[in-house]
Amino acid sequence: MIAKPTPESLFEHLKSCLLDHARLHEDVDTYLHPLVHSLNEWGLSIAGASVVLRTKHPQLEMLVQRWHPTTSKEVSVDDVRTIVQHYANQKADGTTEVYLLKHGHSNQALYLKSPFAAVEVSGKAESWILNEHMNPPAFPIFPDLVTRGHTEYCVVPVPMPAPYSFMISLSTKAPGGFPDDFLETMIKTVPYIRLSVAHKVERIMMTELLAAYLGRNTAKQVASGRIRHGDLQSLQAVIGFVDLRGFTALTERLNSDQLLALMGSFYSSIDRSVTKYGGEILKFIGDGLLFVFPAHEDATNICQSAVDALQELQMRIHKANKKYPETPIRYAAALHEGHVRYGNIGAPKRLDFTVIGAAVNQTVRLQELGSDHDLTLILSRSVADPIEQPTELLGSFQLTGFKDHLMAYTLKGSMDHD
Repeated sequence: MIAKPTPESLFEHLKSCLLDHARLHEDVDTYLHPLVHSLNEWGLSIAGASVVLRTKHPQLEMLVQRWHPTTSKEVSVDDVRTIVQHYANQKADGTTEVYLLKHGHSNQALYLKSPFAAVEVSGKAESWILNEHMNPPAFPIFPDLVTRGHTEYCVVPVPMPAPYSFMISLSTKAPGGFPDDFLETMIKTVPYIRLSVAHKVERIMMTELLAAYLGRNTAKQVASGRIRHGDLQSLQAVIGFVDLRGFTALTERLNSDQLLALMGSFYSSIDRSVTKYGGEILKFIGDGLLFVFPAHEDATNICQSAVDALQELQMRIHKANKKYPETPIRYAAALHEGHVRYGNIGAPKRLDFTVIGAAVNQTVRLQELGSDHDLTLILSRSVADPIEQPTELLGSFQLTGFKDHLMAYTLKGSMDHD
């Protein structure tokens, strides 16, 4: 530990940390680790740190990172309904919890009654000696911080070009709080914080925007440089196709808001079910949806995963239809395993990252067969054979455009839509 810092020496230390070239190569979700480590080198006993980034994104309003020591537990978020995704990045001296929050989070009481909201409104950095703001608590989080032994808490806004905004918070367990003039030192470092975080904001937004439109795994492929026209990868996969049935009748019966709400519920149910079991949505096609479960060396039975996902989808839709019986969702889905080519196809000025191959076309034709037979789920033999669930043979069918016949199956006791 270094001797008690002066404001000038602490500023130079933070400046050096923030401008270190190594920060250009660190993962975006580890931004807080080196900053906290740098402050603790100077004996500041950092007990917690957070960043809040407002984004320009079709699905996300905010990205939040919260660092805590490995010896302490993260604050419970069980009641937070605006979390789209949560994951953790653990290192020897602490863990960063990452939260992606959907639009509307800033209208929730949890945010409106937080120090971040107060600082966002004032535009000024603030610091609180916690024991001096407990009767009554200035903010609902303060009692928990005091229970954890925190003594002082500060929030510093970092100006960013609209529509982005960025704020950082720090808390300490040091007796008496932060050193004198600590808040002023942090304010002085704001231009360097902005420099160190600007390129990360761009990386975050590029990755998250690509993920919103392409899917997370495909987004990683594109972000890593697989962007050339005709750059295709061969792989074995389970291909799935789901189509909303009776869509034309729904468009005539429902107004646009009702129709969008129903389709949103349908697509959301598919997304949650498919991604939970390791699949990825590739494309929305009208009122249908194409997804894949790629085979990997460390993957378990991808056929089993795909069928489990579709059974969960059945349960989700069953619950939704019981809740909204006046607008029941009916669909037909198909699963088929085969060889596909995955990558960039399209015209010179308009590319698409998707899968192509005979197996994809067979899956679509199989789904049409299932719809004709009023089935929720239909399987090819390549999927039906290795799964645990009992199946029954529907027959051997010649699919449109294919010479060879294909054996089709369904699950025994499959759940109805109603």
